[in-house]
Amino acid sequence: TPDLLTDLSVLAADSMAGRAVGTDGGRMAREYIDARLTAMGLGVTHDTFEVTRGGTVLTGVNVRTEFTGSTHPDAAIVLTAHYDHLGVRDGTVFNGTDDNASGVAGLLALAEWLTEHPPLHTVHVVFTDAEEGGLRGARAFVDNPPIALESMVLNVNLDMIAHADT
Repeated sequence: TPDLLTDLSVLAADSMAGRAVGTDGGRMAREYIDARLTAMGLGVTHDTFEVTRGGTVLTGVNVRTEFTGSTHPDAAIVLTAHYDHLGVRDGTVFNGTDDNASGVAGLLALAEWLTEHPPLHTVHVVFTDAEEGGLRGARAFVDNPPIALESMVLNVNLDMIAHADT
């Protein structure tokens, strides 16, 4: 879809500076995800957590939205994708088109589809931060889940779902 390709292009643009946790690029990516979800008419929740990198304490932010199931509201499917990447190293931007702007674009497309096709099970759509180098966003989600872990019947993680040879 055009939105999917636009999302991929925006998230992997040099202006996002690789989207590393605790950076302006990471913040811009999060704001973009927020804006896309809000434009779909969805509520957005931010869950913050601390990450220590090189002796510096940074704030990671997971972004999530929820669709309440019509038939099985107490059984949840969790869909995840991480929006961070490596950032800038030695002056080089690591854009992270495949890892993982592609997963985020795919997850945004799924969220849009769910707005038009209400699910039978509750679906939590979670964009995690600080996955590069430690899976910190995923760990923070599991440590402080919005629902009981026992209610989660499935987690589908979208990571590196696109690849183009150049």
